[in-house]
Amino acid sequence: MLNALARSRLIRKLIAGDAQRRTRLHDEKGNLVAANEWPCLPAIIARYLRRRLGGTVAIEPWWTTRMTERIEGLLQPQFRVVEFGSGYSTLWLAGRVGQVLSIEHEPDWHAIVAAKATLMGLTTLTLELRPPEHYADCQGLADRSIDFCVVDGQVRARCVRNIWPKLKPGGWLYLDNSDKDMTFAPDGDNLRSAEAFLLDHCAPADIEYHTGFTVNSVNVHQGMLCRVR
Repeated sequence: MLNALARSRLIRKLIAGDAQRRTRLHDEKGNLVAANEWPCLPAIIARYLRRRLGGTVAIEPWWTTRMTERIEGLLQPQFRVVEFGSGYSTLWLAGRVGQVLSIEHEPDWHAIVAAKATLMGLTTLTLELRPPEHYADCQGLADRSIDFCVVDGQVRARCVRNIWPKLKPGGWLYLDNSDKDMTFAPDGDNLRSAEAFLLDHCAPADIEYHTGFTVNSVNVHQGMLCRVR
């Protein structure tokens, strides 16, 4: 039989999933999942089960469904895209835009994404494996030359700061998992610092937050989409 402490921990695990969320229906900031996400839940669960039981993973970003739909509506065939943190979103983006530069720090994962890109015959994609000290380097990019950026890897605040002058007016930046790292780090590289930079550089009307179910994972997180003026 479980003692009282063990029962309490088990109940907490069932309700919240982890120590960072109030419940499984909240992001780490405490925001409840958006109402328009609920119709997506059956498909989210089905994809999760296919992944866990059959190892089948669709070529789609591990964002929320509604944010993926929003971003897909923004993308244009001629877009130049930079992505910090490779994954299935890399392959998805490369099938929709003119050019993708995707930057990754983990060698084994980089090799997996590269192999999938080769099998798919993606010719619009450049995959770079970078060490941490060069991960956020944007010096090789011309100012105001990038249409869209995804920040979903290491040192996210540094990535946001460095890519910002490279984005075109009218371009977009998506900061995934904008509810995480809720303590402000003194190194200025965490997600709180990334969000603070965007709040300082964007008008409120140019910022969109969305809390929803994570595709293929069935947890809840927030994303932050910002338009460049």
